[in-house]
Amino acid sequence: MNFSSYQFTPLEQYICELYEHLAIRSPHQLDMIDIAAKLNVWLHFADIRSTAIERNGVYSIIIDRRLSRQQQWQEFGHELGHVL
Repeated sequence: MNFSSYQFTPLEQYICELYEHLAIRSPHQLDMIDIAAKLNVWLHFADIRSTAIERNGVYSIIIDRRLSRQQQWQEFGHELGHVL
């Protein structure tokens, strides 16, 4: 596959720009806690359904710790989308 001719979707372009803004340049830098901290979002893990909350301009994401690591990442991405 020739990636040089690939056209990013608007969402993909937004994510690339977000990673650039956060100085994320390689996969080993992908860390939920670090990303949340860089975005000034409180990140919590609890035995409840994942959700995003905003109170008085303060954003929090709660991730269901009963989920697998892969599912937690999916939930984090979903909830972060609400925050952003």
